[in-house]
Amino acid sequence: MRVVNSARSDIHETERQVIAAIQRWDTPGLAVSGAKVTVVGGRSAEIDLLILLPNLALTVEVKGLRERVGGILYCPVDGDWSMKGIAGDPVHSQARGNPRVQAERVMWGFKNLAKELTDTNIFVDALVLVIPWPGLPLTLDKGHIAMPTGQDVMLFDPALDNLTSWVDRRAHREVMWTAAQVGTVLAALGVTETSRNPDQRVTAAELTAAFPTPATTPEPDPDPVRPAPAAPRPALVEEQPFDNPIPYTPAPRRPAEPEATEDQATENRDIAPTAPRPAPEPPEPQYRHLNATQRPWQPRTEYEPRTGYDPAPRPEPAAAAVDRWTAPPRPWLGWRATQPGRIAVAVALMLGMAFGAGALLDHPAHAPSTVSTTETSRSAPPLPPATAPSNR
Repeated sequence: MRVVNSARSDIHETERQVIAAIQRWDTPGLAVSGAKVTVVGGRSAEIDLLILLPNLALTVEVKGLRERVGGILYCPVDGDWSMKGIAGDPVHSQARGNPRVQAERVMWGFKNLAKELTDTNIFVDALVLVIPWPGLPLTLDKGHIAMPTGQDVMLFDPALDNLTSWVDRRAHREVMWTAAQVGTVLAALGVTETSRNPDQRVTAAELTAAFPTPATTPEPDPDPVRPAPAAPRPALVEEQPFDNPIPYTPAPRRPAEPEATEDQATENRDIAPTAPRPAPEPPEPQYRHLNATQRPWQPRTEYEPRTGYDPAPRPEPAAAAVDRWTAPPRPWLGWRATQPGRIAVAVALMLGMAFGAGALLDHPAHAPSTVSTTETSRSAPPLPPATAPSNR
């Protein structure tokens, strides 16, 4: 693969290792080193390596360790990277300690540039390549949060095996870059066919070889040979002209039965008539949709097999209120007393009780005593005079 603008003197040693490996990469495409794009805020940012393939666009940020150590490099999606044995940022970064954010920023810058120039919404991927010190093993710990779609952090392999497998997974099936589109984008980046510096010059032949035009499907013949039309199906009923309609033929009538003669009538009279069929029983009425007031009355049974439960007894009608003044007399003491008779009997009982009480009070045993206290004192003998005791 051709890497444009790769002979600059200000390229870092880690970037030169990646450029040398990309130049040995046997795949159609083109790469640009040090391409500058406009990022958020209107500032200009540099892409370490811009890789353009027929079905992929990739921005690569190359990072090396600041000190000669090995171990585990903690590189989460957000936040600062860290590594044991290195104080501060383990790698050089322009995005406050997170190179992935720096790769994402230049990714959006190139995407906006390509969309403005080619009027196509091309998907751009971002990748961070970490180069360890020779002879010191290095392991990446990306944390438990997955990387955004199309972005990743990867260890650099001089054979580019891991980069090739990652590109194969991310490559689109359809061809997204054409030679004309790539030429337009490279011209905006300062890479043209007429550049004075041969390192920044790309010819049309190189673009056509790196980005072949997809084969077009041959257009169909504008006037193909049409198959002969199929013969029409015969009609199921032969059509008749309107002037000669089908004659109407009436159906033959059934011959009338001969009347029974006198001998046949006598013979039929002697045959005993068959018993008439019993009338079908009426179906059981269904009261599924009738309330209690609409159902006809039926005598209560001990068990209803249709419903499968013993119905509750029907409530007895409430007794009507009886007026004691207009109700008929009830039998009392063997005779039917009317209201005036009841009053007379009550009066007689009260009078009888009054006369009985008066007779009881007039009895001699209940008469008061007529002897006075004066008479009793006269009949009694006088008491002797009281004498005072003598001291003699």
